[in-house]
Amino acid sequence: MSSNDNEPAVLTVTELCKRWKCSRRSVLDSIHAGKLDAFQLGERAYRIRMEEVQRIELNRKKSA
Repeated sequence: MSSNDNEPAVLTVTELCKRWKCSRRSVLDSIHAGKLDAFQLGERAYRIRMEEVQRIELNRKKSA
């Protein structure tokens, strides 16, 4: 469960793009490169767990 009960357990690529203010291509490239852990639904749809999003955000804060 995420630390904020108002946050969804998973995000779509579009939702993550809005959250991070980045392009869809950037998110998909990160998934395909193995930098962002995601699971696939069907042929084209991906979902990213909130825990993974928070892990990356925390790492970004530490390196800033």
